[in-house]
Amino acid sequence: MVLRSAILIGVLLGSVILTTDAAAVQPRCMSCHTPHSQHLTSCTDCHRGDPRSSRKQIAHAGIIPAAYARFNLDRSQEVEMGNQAIDSFACRRCHTIGGRGNALASNLDRSAMANAPGTLALAIASPVTSMPQFHLRESMIISIVNALYASSLGATPPSQGEVPQVIYFDDPSTHRDDVFTKHCGSCHRVLTAIRGSLGSGEVAPDLSGLLTDYYPHTARDQRPWNRENLETWLHNPREKRSASPMQPLRLSRQNLLELLDILEEKGTP
Repeated sequence: MVLRSAILIGVLLGSVILTTDAAAVQPRCMSCHTPHSQHLTSCTDCHRGDPRSSRKQIAHAGIIPAAYARFNLDRSQEVEMGNQAIDSFACRRCHTIGGRGNALASNLDRSAMANAPGTLALAIASPVTSMPQFHLRESMIISIVNALYASSLGATPPSQGEVPQVIYFDDPSTHRDDVFTKHCGSCHRVLTAIRGSLGSGEVAPDLSGLLTDYYPHTARDQRPWNRENLETWLHNPREKRSASPMQPLRLSRQNLLELLDILEEKGTP
């Protein structure tokens, strides 16, 4: 009796293993969906989900809808347009994307690994405090999300026990007397790694990551900003750009160095 029970259990376990292996080799997506692009990639490479189940709630867990599922296709137009937008809006001055960028805000490689496309799209369309509002069309947001998914391929997931990044976006009772808020904050904003979000201005450029490799080259002759040319600019902006509405900024040497340090912050990956 014991031997027969052992044999029966072995047969049942073997059938489970065989069934699981067969499901892995033959995804059940096609039992409901019309196949497409099979010569390019698999269903889950683009749409994710669980191909082993024919139950919709299980199979569609974490599914990526078609509009956002073009990130893994070769020469995807959506990814190309999204990458152009990421460069145009200088997203890397705050975010890490494709392993490159500052660490002033969320690492978007990891965000793309962990979040559904709708969550990413909403974060772009309705940004948090201190993130610029770009007023993008839905089609452009879809392209950017595709580009973020493409950039996250091969990224390293967070390790167990890793300390999460904490970003202080807005606290009106703090840093009222810092040099940026006092002298620049009525027109500009900046997100810093140490002090969080500074300034409340909306009429002048966001200066986050200004003195890093990822800020647009908007200094004279399309050069990148650095401590030297910024100091010259602050002394008399209209000498460098006659139509500039910005007036000369007179600071003590100590305050100037503090301001340059703030604008040079790029965070720790």
